[in-house]
Amino acid sequence: MGDAKGNGEGYGEGYGASIGRAKRFWAGDRVERPLLIFQYDWVSGPRFMPYLGKEGMLCPQDIAPGKFLAMHERIAAESDAIDDDAVPMAEPLVSVPWMEAYCGCGAMAKGHHIWSKKAGSVAGGIDGLVERGADAAWLDQYVHYFKKLKEAFGGRLAVTQPILRGLADIAGALFGEEQVIFGMFDEPAAMRRLFRHLADASRHFFETHLSLLERFSGGYAVGQYQLWAPEKCLRIQDDAMAVLSPSLYREFILPHTEAMAGLADYSLMHLHLTSGPYVDDICKIAGLRALEYDIDEGAEHVADNIGTFRKIQAAGKNLVIKARLDDHDLESLRQLDYSGLCVIPVIYEGARAVEIMKFFGDG
Repeated sequence: MGDAKGNGEGYGEGYGASIGRAKRFWAGDRVERPLLIFQYDWVSGPRFMPYLGKEGMLCPQDIAPGKFLAMHERIAAESDAIDDDAVPMAEPLVSVPWMEAYCGCGAMAKGHHIWSKKAGSVAGGIDGLVERGADAAWLDQYVHYFKKLKEAFGGRLAVTQPILRGLADIAGALFGEEQVIFGMFDEPAAMRRLFRHLADASRHFFETHLSLLERFSGGYAVGQYQLWAPEKCLRIQDDAMAVLSPSLYREFILPHTEAMAGLADYSLMHLHLTSGPYVDDICKIAGLRALEYDIDEGAEHVADNIGTFRKIQAAGKNLVIKARLDDHDLESLRQLDYSGLCVIPVIYEGARAVEIMKFFGDG
């Protein structure tokens, strides 16, 4: 399975083989198996929430990084114990709707999650939102958290990006998805103004984030995926595109998505089953190096998506598949070209990682 990964103390050493395979992934080289990165959680955020120490409405200062450093360390050590192609990373608390809060939503903690709280209604609400501008305190706290992670783990972990949601997601959080859709038909000029404002705010947030990045083992890590990249990278998403028609997405949002993708040399877009109608348009975004596809657990399998995956590969994009894989799913993956393919199995225990590595002939 290649050279040993980190030693449980110095994480940043011992990743030569993993990084070599990641370089071949990005280059689209012919390989005998996909890049393999194992994760124990779909999203790690709920594991941090018991340490937040507060429920109800949050202010930025409630997201104090010192509360969470031990859990960041623990998750990195769990990853380090599996000899796969992951690089160890830490990111500002993924449960926080950083981008929505920055753009004007409230943030409310309840149980193991933090929710965004609507800012109001589209009718009469857009002008006030634009006039108020973004809430700089949330970006300031993000920067503070990021710097604390670099102080604590710099050189040992790649400090990288949590989930930062896209324009349809932010608009839906601010006003409700139903109002956003009606607004596109009833007040298209106002909605274009809203999306320009959100795009400007998002661009500033992303540019600030990119300015904070520091190299890890000669490169960087794509947030959420522990995937090494040679140059600075962004993970973008827009799950709420699912409630729009492709024509509405193309008219109001796609040009802004293209601009966001161009901010970094290695940009990746996160997709779901519901993104299928938009894949043709998304594949045409020149600034996107890779598309990441979550196979939603219990709703679909690899075999259901082979046509979409082949389309992505035929468009010249790197493909990342994240899924809870059963044996049938593994067999279905044989239908894909392993060149430029990364598979991220979500597992319950390390023994499953060993089984999957053996399936691909590396174990």
